[in-house]
Amino acid sequence: MRSTICDVAVLGDGPMALVAATAAAVAGADALLLGAEGVDEDILLAAILAEQARRTGVRRLAHCDVQRVVRRGRSLVAVVCEHAQIEARFFIDASERCEVVAKAGIPARALPVYEPSPDREYIDTIAVYDTASGRCALPYGATLIPALDNALTVPRGDAVPAGLAIAGAHAVGVAAALLAASGQPAAAFDSATLRERLRDDGARL
Repeated sequence: MRSTICDVAVLGDGPMALVAATAAAVAGADALLLGAEGVDEDILLAAILAEQARRTGVRRLAHCDVQRVVRRGRSLVAVVCEHAQIEARFFIDASERCEVVAKAGIPARALPVYEPSPDREYIDTIAVYDTASGRCALPYGATLIPALDNALTVPRGDAVPAGLAIAGAHAVGVAAALLAASGQPAAAFDSATLRERLRDDGARL
């Protein structure tokens, strides 16, 4: 079994995983995308995102079904697939069924439930998206994974507008790169630092 080491490992098959990995790479991290083929119901969007990931240096391992997760206390150490073990400083779980979270022994019900409310503001907002009923904001706290210091997730679901999920995935990718470099626990990260970096990159918060 080969071992691969990176700064940020992103698990997922859809646009959110591609966006998060690309954002992490642009922010300076050695990003590895696991299980992504760039195939989604929106083939054109997926192809564009996959090309952006390639241009920014995101490495990709396709068909990486996670068999188990190596966890040490509050930190993930590695994810083990059939033919590879991937070690990372930081992890992003953008998989459809939160595979890393589940295999780390954290029940899905323990994840924060995020339901966007138009025009509601948060002190730790990291992404926004305008809808017909008002502006929806994503708080940093909704991306934290309980009991894990070196992992984030991208809130998604039927209630979360696709535009907000993608903006959130970008913010999570940048956060992961900064956290991988600093070694800080995710919950201790100052979201103001992240917002400042996102604004510098052109985000409108």
